[in-house]
Amino acid sequence: VEEAWQRHLNKLATIDCAADVETEPIGGNEGDTFSLGLQDVGGIFILHLIISAVAIALAIFQFYRYRAAGEAKTLSQVFGVQQARHEIKRRRSSIRESLR
Repeated sequence: VEEAWQRHLNKLATIDCAADVETEPIGGNEGDTFSLGLQDVGGIFILHLIISAVAIALAIFQFYRYRAAGEAKTLSQVFGVQQARHEIKRRRSSIRESLR
């Protein structure tokens, strides 16, 4: 058991805590991954915030465009919720018919 444990430990790469996290990949090999820094993670969150804001702005614009055109629709109608509910009911009834 001790020999097997030593062979296993010898296969593992040595841990070098002095490695620069910003420039060197984890493990020191080219194929390994890099760790993300605070700026990287912050950039990802900002990107998600911008995309979410654009999506919400487009939804609000579409809602008010329908109202301005005189087609006073509810949010459910604008986003197709009623059509989806109708389609779900239709599919459920066809499944029930096929099971009979």
